[in-house]
Amino acid sequence: MSPEQRSVAALRALWAAAADKPGETDYALLQEVDGAYVGRSRGGLPALVIPLSEVAPTTVGRRASGCEIVGHPSTRFVFGGHDTVGPAAALLCTEPNLVDAFAVLALDVASRARDGGGTWSSVLAAVEEWQTLLTPRQLPSAEAEEGLWGELWFLSQAEDVDRALAGWRGPEGDATDFFVSGKSAEVKTSRQRRQHHVSQSQVSTPAGTYEAWVLSIWVKLDPGTSNTVAQLADEILERSERPWRCTPPAPARRVLAAEQSRLCRDVRRARRARMVQRRRRSSRARRGPRRFALALSRCPRRSSSSRRGAQRFPLAALPRSRIRRRITVRLADLLADTALEELERIAHEHAKTEDHLSRPQLLLTIEGVLRSYRFLQDFLIDRQPPTFAIMTLLLDAPEFTLPTSEFRSLVLAETARICRAIDANEVLKRDDQLRVYRRVLYQARSNDMQIDASEAALLAVLRQELNVAHVEHFLIEHHADLREFWREDSAYMRELQALRSAGLVFVNERNTILPEDLGVVVRQVLGVDMSRSAARRLFEHLPGHDLHDALQAVGAPSSGTKDERIDRLIAHMAQPRVVLRGVDLDTLRAICRDTGAAVSGAKDDLIERIVGYMSAGRDLIREPEPPPPAAEPRRLSEARFNELFEHLRGHELAGILGEFDLRRSGTKETQVRALWDAQRAETTLLACLTGPELDGLLRRVGLKAGGGSKPDRIDRLLGHLASLDGVAAPEAHSAAPAPQSEEEISG
Repeated sequence: MSPEQRSVAALRALWAAAADKPGETDYALLQEVDGAYVGRSRGGLPALVIPLSEVAPTTVGRRASGCEIVGHPSTRFVFGGHDTVGPAAALLCTEPNLVDAFAVLALDVASRARDGGGTWSSVLAAVEEWQTLLTPRQLPSAEAEEGLWGELWFLSQAEDVDRALAGWRGPEGDATDFFVSGKSAEVKTSRQRRQHHVSQSQVSTPAGTYEAWVLSIWVKLDPGTSNTVAQLADEILERSERPWRCTPPAPARRVLAAEQSRLCRDVRRARRARMVQRRRRSSRARRGPRRFALALSRCPRRSSSSRRGAQRFPLAALPRSRIRRRITVRLADLLADTALEELERIAHEHAKTEDHLSRPQLLLTIEGVLRSYRFLQDFLIDRQPPTFAIMTLLLDAPEFTLPTSEFRSLVLAETARICRAIDANEVLKRDDQLRVYRRVLYQARSNDMQIDASEAALLAVLRQELNVAHVEHFLIEHHADLREFWREDSAYMRELQALRSAGLVFVNERNTILPEDLGVVVRQVLGVDMSRSAARRLFEHLPGHDLHDALQAVGAPSSGTKDERIDRLIAHMAQPRVVLRGVDLDTLRAICRDTGAAVSGAKDDLIERIVGYMSAGRDLIREPEPPPPAAEPRRLSEARFNELFEHLRGHELAGILGEFDLRRSGTKETQVRALWDAQRAETTLLACLTGPELDGLLRRVGLKAGGGSKPDRIDRLLGHLASLDGVAAPEAHSAAPAPQSEEEISG
């Protein structure tokens, strides 16, 4: 046995011997090791207590999945007849089945803390170095993985794999993914049918004067298929006669280099000309990379025997009417242009992180927080007018963008219009039913002008009990009783600056921008179902008597032509979901047929489908419905299935439903029922959860969190629930170690 193994065995024996002794102090010290003390915490956890020279009272520790480090500014040490008081750091093992690994960590940290002078920074650096060593490699984004899958699938279809590999230019970042024998091909893969993003260079001259083609592939997640990225790569390497020669300098690179050199001057001239044109006339200019969306509305239906549909056509010969120019900017693009100091401020204020993160980590953290429904709801519910006008104007604007020079006047005019409509009793007609909510909101504002967490929770309960829609809350903020809190000259700049400070709205010299990927969530928070143009298209499908009933419901005059009635509904901000609830089932099915949506399902399902189609503009491009997914085998009965998914939080259920394009509204029972009707296996649905969310579910079910990989934890969870019905759980592919008591570990 090596000295290291003997040291680990000795520590394990010490911790095991003290396992049955009750803790009378915070840490029972057992033995000194390199100036530190091996012991057990009051709760019985194996510990390493390291005396330090100083620990600040504001010191923040670290916590990993199996261990924890805590700083104590003042600690009493009683060991070997000595009784002293001083600062210390305590390293704790929180997973009993990882005691041996923790012993190795403790010995190394104790040694390095002694060499580092016994400071908190030296201890923390040693722990963080281990954490960095064992941190798993970051996975590629879903978009990058889809693109790689499409290129690998294209390679797998080639008759001569070696020739296709030699012309593969995707990893080098060229304008096209493949260039073989004077022809280039660009492979576009997406989960959204017939819509892709291409750069300017891919549209104008992707391969110089050579012929260029684009291949559009639509994919869907299918847990039962064998066509993964890794399996496609293995298949290609097996077919390749010279797999080690996949990346030599190919003739394609030399041909493209000569062609690009010849066109370099023309490209620069064209860019300068475009810049001049944008400066003169482009109120649609946008910072960041320019993107285009390719609307492939005339591509033929994909094969029914495959989950991918592809259509090849010359890119240069594509009619301009089929290229919809879009220069909308996503949140990641806008954050990438933000200064590091501003990113750190946003992370500190809204992500609540104190760690010093790198710029990529900051971007990922901030983007995740800003795109969450909970953050947007908590933030926007506390804002006052004219925030509602700012957000609705940007949501209704083309590309979520309005000129900065005109934005202030537009916002003030829209806010004044809403106030006049409320004063004239044209909006919020049921004022008597909203009086209680308005009084509570007034009291919350009169305290400190802010709505804290407890007040927000109370208002949420009132909205549910009084049937107050989200949009009505923001409209009530414009009521005459509440204008004293916000009606001042600085209101516009105050609210706009708050939105900019939170990273929700971006302003440059030309444009005021709402990131396009925040649009859907912001609409849900505001309670606005769709843009005004989409609502107009929807109301045009309604017959006269339904328009008459909808106008009467909002207290508006019901006479006039159809166009006048529709204008009146939009002016009163009647939400399509509310209007459609008063429409009969036959009319809803007729609207579905007219817009190209499926006509099956209950009334609530039809309403959600119509709203989703119209808000996304899918009624403008008729698309065939995808075939229903094949039923996957399940391990739980319906009762146990419902019991399992009812333990999920609301945002966790919404995330799973959104992953499979299922209805996310309604009660929790309705959402769980939608998951059951989706015919998806429990493992497929639970795989959408993150690691911490899955651990939380395990705790709520009564099981121990952690203890294996994600598939192992899912298998353990399903096996536990299946055993409650007396159903034998199928054998897992890999099993996590069973939880043990401390006595068993010590032995």
